[in-house]
Amino acid sequence: MIGIKYIRRAFKSFYDLRIAYKTFGVMLIPVISFILIFEVFIPKTEIIKQINKVYPFSDIVEWKIYIIYLSVAIAHLIISSIVILYLRSRFISYYSQEKSSIFLKVSGVLLLFLLFLFMLANIFDINIALLSNERILSILQEFQFYEPYFNNILGFYSFQGITLFSIIPFTLILFGLVVIVLTCINIGFDLSYVINKIKTKPNKKERDKLSIRIKSFNNYLYILSSVLFTSTIATILYLQLPLTCLKGGKFFESFKEQSFGLGICWGIIFSLTMLSMCLYPFYTIKKETKLYVKESEVIEDAEYVQWLQNLGGDYLIYKNIKSLASVMTPIIVSVIPKFL
Repeated sequence: MIGIKYIRRAFKSFYDLRIAYKTFGVMLIPVISFILIFEVFIPKTEIIKQINKVYPFSDIVEWKIYIIYLSVAIAHLIISSIVILYLRSRFISYYSQEKSSIFLKVSGVLLLFLLFLFMLANIFDINIALLSNERILSILQEFQFYEPYFNNILGFYSFQGITLFSIIPFTLILFGLVVIVLTCINIGFDLSYVINKIKTKPNKKERDKLSIRIKSFNNYLYILSSVLFTSTIATILYLQLPLTCLKGGKFFESFKEQSFGLGICWGIIFSLTMLSMCLYPFYTIKKETKLYVKESEVIEDAEYVQWLQNLGGDYLIYKNIKSLASVMTPIIVSVIPKFL
């Protein structure tokens, strides 16, 4: 109830937070779309067969993938922590103590909402969750090397409870989600500032500063790219962990190809998430400025109208090679294992 109270109060009181909510919703579209596609076009019975299949184990453990996975996990946590501290300190420095407190509480509620969605995906055996998690765990928990890490900490069934092995992927996901939530909050602040400033009819000097501020939205793209870069690598390695214990042969190659396909799937999801975040501010600015021109008398100022029409043109992703490269990074990384 406390979380709902804060969200309602903040939503009614702060325009920048309403923008943050919308940004948050837009960024969920790619993953929700993939969930629905997997549910409709992949038979659950076939996935269950894959999970229940008995794979031949190797006599030795191939350490390489597991060691790299742990190394990337550490790198992801460090990078995410730096980004989290930066994003948190940024909006705290701009807002009053009271407003910052409300925004932090709202961020916590949004984070809990995302974790709740992940929990539902596992409880209701969503296809993409079965393929990306249960399929992996069903093999690892049967192998002698990994078996001790599946001892239940809270005494529940291993797939539903908390095990030592689950701590690493859960922590990686948690830190990534915190980055996404704080990014949405910061975008809401910057976007509301730009829109409100436009309506004050800024002079030439102020317009130049505002254009620079709009271009800085790409910084959020670079921030997310750094986090989703390590997220993609960690996801690919996690999907391939069973290869450390499977015996070579047709089953090994079959599992490897399935994991490769899922890795590309998550790479596309991460890239589309960044693309959504990139396009939403530009779309909002264009929409608000067009509405402002229609409803005000600035149409008589041809120079100002022209500036409004061109506003944010340099922000477009196809005009910015660095932004395009950032968006494509998860997809490119997900394809690399095919050539190794």
